[in-house]
Amino acid sequence: SPPTVQDRCKGRIAVKQGSLQGIVRSASGEAAASVAVMLSGSHPTPDIAALTGDDGSFRFDDLDPGEYTVIARAETGESALATASVPPGGVGRVEVDLA
Repeated sequence: SPPTVQDRCKGRIAVKQGSLQGIVRSASGEAAASVAVMLSGSHPTPDIAALTGDDGSFRFDDLDPGEYTVIARAETGESALATASVPPGGVGRVEVDLA
């Protein structure tokens, strides 16, 4: 007999994706604009990168829930790492301070 919907979905749980938003600050504590921000995590993610806005903010959407490493690199050579959590169906927040 053909598989039922329950058979096809057995063992799979629908997971709500979340978002991650944050801000990057310079070593002096000011918002850092045009900083490249990348994500790394234990989840298979495509290469995801963004540039911070004039206010130092960034946002990534449609992420699998879990832990991520946020990597920020400024054109001046300053860089920093931070750890962030993305909750299922929610928004994680992180602050990254360049050194």
